[in-house]
Amino acid sequence: MTLADKIVVLREGHIEQIGSPIDLYERPQTLFVAGFIGSPKMNFLTGKISKQAKADVCGVRPEHLSLSDKKGDIAGTISHVEMIGAETLYYIDTKEYGPMLVSRPTISAKMKGKDVFLTPQAGHLHFFKDDKRMNPPSKAKK
Repeated sequence: MTLADKIVVLREGHIEQIGSPIDLYERPQTLFVAGFIGSPKMNFLTGKISKQAKADVCGVRPEHLSLSDKKGDIAGTISHVEMIGAETLYYIDTKEYGPMLVSRPTISAKMKGKDVFLTPQAGHLHFFKDDKRMNPPSKAKK
């Protein structure tokens, strides 16, 4: 991605999306592109969060999840911690959404087994219906 001005993402010989690396990363148009572009890969959530948006799947990147030991939207337990240089990956088992991944620009290995809460950052959720990107749900007007 660092060597290109424009990327064409192909899947089984068909074009999934064409765009700059940042466009593909920030605005994936299909589930395939959302899962293919980015490392670590995007978390895909089904259930309550996607149903509220009338979507099949909600995607959120690991760096767009806040991590707290006090409160949040999604409860889980850290099952594994992976330090990769200046970044730490937290593998979290949640009852509601299954395994999820959070990345933080910190180094901390002493969190394994800890109960935590995750909250997706506003404006960083990606909703998909029938494998295609859909607009995020609008908030009800008061």
